[in-house]
Amino acid sequence: MTTFLITFSTQSIGPLLTLYVRELNPYTTSLAFVAGIVASAPGVAALVSAQRLGRLSDQYGAERILFWALIIYSAFLIPQAFVTSTTQLIVLRFGLGFATAALMPSVQSLLRQHTPSRAAGRIFSYNQSAQFMGNLLGPLFGSQVVAHFGFSALFIVTGLIMLTNALLEKSNVQVTLHPNTK
Repeated sequence: MTTFLITFSTQSIGPLLTLYVRELNPYTTSLAFVAGIVASAPGVAALVSAQRLGRLSDQYGAERILFWALIIYSAFLIPQAFVTSTTQLIVLRFGLGFATAALMPSVQSLLRQHTPSRAAGRIFSYNQSAQFMGNLLGPLFGSQVVAHFGFSALFIVTGLIMLTNALLEKSNVQVTLHPNTK
């Protein structure tokens, strides 16, 4: 479920970023270039932070890192609904990238830790299917939200989905990994 919600959320926004950039800066003559910077900003941050986040995951546990990455992702995503310039959007997207670097590696680490070796292929296939389902449904969802409610609603709703994902993950980890913890 976490893999689905992560991919669903990221893919609900990605395909629409160029349109959002055009809305923020309707008179730009370099829309493709600016949209490319906006779209690549999270990748730059993820690239520079991935190794450090991996070490933190090894030190503090993938459960904790995943939870906080989902919270931080939401904290950088929701304000994107209120930006007034592409510069603000780039800064927030860059911040988003730090959380992005921890999301899927944490999920995969948890799967590896808690999957019996005899079921690893099947479980990782389910995880991959959940990712493909998010790739399929995310853009459809995002386009419908934007068409009916506008770009701001997309960032708010998607941010709330990621917050819900964090709470679901936290409660699921409590139940499955720590059954005696309330």
